[in-house]
Amino acid sequence: MTEQEDLPSDEPREEDVSEEVKDQAASETESEGYDEPDTDDSPEFRLQELSFEYARERASLAEQISQLQQENDRLQCHIRKLEQFGGHTWSGVSSPVTNDRYSQRYFFSPSPLESLATVKHRSQMNLEYCELDVSDLTSALVARTDISSLLVLGNVSDKKWLQDVAGRAEHARLHLFYSSRRKDVSEMLSVLGSVMNGHPQINLHRISEPSAFDSLVPALMRGVRSPVLVLLRPQFVSDTGIDWNSIARMISLLPDGSRVFSEKLVNESFKAELTRVTENSLIELAWLSPLSVILADDESEELALGDVSGEAEHVAFSDSDVSGELPAILASLSLPSSFGFAEEATSALSKLHERIKFKKYRQIVEIGAGITTLVIADALRQNSRGQAVSLGLSEGSLTQVRSLLREKNLDIWVELRSIDRMTPVEAASSLDTVATPGRWESTIDLEDPLYGLEGVDLVCVHMDSESDFGEKVEPLLREVSKRLSADAEIWLDGKVLPASSGGMASF
Repeated sequence: MTEQEDLPSDEPREEDVSEEVKDQAASETESEGYDEPDTDDSPEFRLQELSFEYARERASLAEQISQLQQENDRLQCHIRKLEQFGGHTWSGVSSPVTNDRYSQRYFFSPSPLESLATVKHRSQMNLEYCELDVSDLTSALVARTDISSLLVLGNVSDKKWLQDVAGRAEHARLHLFYSSRRKDVSEMLSVLGSVMNGHPQINLHRISEPSAFDSLVPALMRGVRSPVLVLLRPQFVSDTGIDWNSIARMISLLPDGSRVFSEKLVNESFKAELTRVTENSLIELAWLSPLSVILADDESEELALGDVSGEAEHVAFSDSDVSGELPAILASLSLPSSFGFAEEATSALSKLHERIKFKKYRQIVEIGAGITTLVIADALRQNSRGQAVSLGLSEGSLTQVRSLLREKNLDIWVELRSIDRMTPVEAASSLDTVATPGRWESTIDLEDPLYGLEGVDLVCVHMDSESDFGEKVEPLLREVSKRLSADAEIWLDGKVLPASSGGMASF
C-alpha cells in the first residue's frame, strides 16, 4: 500500500455529505410540522371525505325528521279534536284571518232586516230580535267589534258560510251548538274539520239531550261581560228536544247590548208551537223568560210584562239587610194585601228563615209569591246554595215581588213562574178527598208549572184569597207532593188550615 492511500483524508466523502444533507433536511421538516400532503387515493383523505358527507347527510335527515314530527303532531292534534266532539270545546291551530281582508269589501251598512222588538231588563239592556238571512249575519260581525262571542244554535254544513263567519269573527269566538240526531252530522263534522285548521276561534258543543244545553249555557255565559250575537237556526229545538223555555232562559243570561237573530223558518215553527202569538213572533221568547222584560216594538207602544210597577216603591226594603233585623223590617213594611201576610206573621217568617238556614235545602217550591219569596231568597243567599221556584197566583203579586228581589239583589236565587195564565181543567175539592189530580191547560209552552223539579225539600204555600185553594193551590200541591225528597217539609199559610192561629203551620 502506498503512503498516500494509508493517510486519512480531511475532506468528507461524497456519500457522507449526501447522508448529512438528507438528515438535516428531515430534521428541519419535522421542526416546522410539515407533513407531506395525502394524495386522492390515500386512506386518510378518503376518511375525511366520508366524515364530511356523513355529517351533511345527518343534518339533512334531522331536518326531515323534524318536519315529519311537526306534521305528526298537527295530525294527532286534529285526531284528538275529532275525538272530543262529545260536548267539549276545541279550537284550531293556525292564526285567524285579519280584518283588513274584509274591511273594504264588507263595510257595514244599515241592516235592511226588520227589527222586531227591543227587550229591556235589569240595567236597561238593549237586546234586539231580528229576522234575517244567514248570510247577512256576517255584516253584523264586522260592524260589532265589541262582540265577544257568536252562538249558533243548530247544525251548519255550509263550508263557505262557516269560512266567511270565521274570517270576519276574528275578534269573537264562535260557539256552534249542534244536534247529534241529524243525518247530516257526519257531513257537518267533515266540513268543520277543513275549516278548523285556519280558524282557531271555533268551538263545538254537541247537544245530545236537553239537559246538556241547560247546563252548558250558564257555564258558558259565566263571566262574559261583552255583548253576544245569537243565531237560532231552523229545527234546532225539534232536533235537540229543547223547549222554548230553555231558549228563553239562555236569552235572559246574555250581557247588555247582545243581539238575537232568528231565521224566518224558525219563527214559523215557533208560532206553530204556541197558541199565544203576536205579530212579532220572537216576542214570546222574552215573554217566557224567567226575568221580567219590557218589549218595545218600533210600530207600537211599549208592552210591559210583569215589570216594576208604581206600587213597588211602597214595599221597598230599607238599606238594612233582610236577615239582620228580619222581624223589625217586616213589621215596618206597608205590605199590600196580595202578599198574604200581615205584620203579626213576622215570627212565622223568622222561623221559616232560620229553618232554611239550618236545613240548607237545595230545592224549594213556593206556591203563591209574596213576602216569603224574599225571606226564602235571603236564606238561600246566606247558605250560598239552593234554588227556589216561586209560583205566583197572580201577575200583581209577581210584579211586586220581582221588583223587591232585584232591589235586594236576590233574584238569582228565585225563579218566578206565573200560574195566573193557566186554567184548571179538573181539581179536587179537599186534601182529604181522594180525587183525580188537577190537570192544567196552559196558554204557553209550559204544560206543567213544576217542570224540571225533582227532589223538592221544602214547599211553602200561601194564597191571595181563600178561593184560590180549590181552584189553583190544591192541584199544584197534589202534583208537587209527587216530587218531594225523602225528608221534605210543607209549610202552609194559616188560611189553608183554619185551625191554625195565623201565620204558617209546619206539618
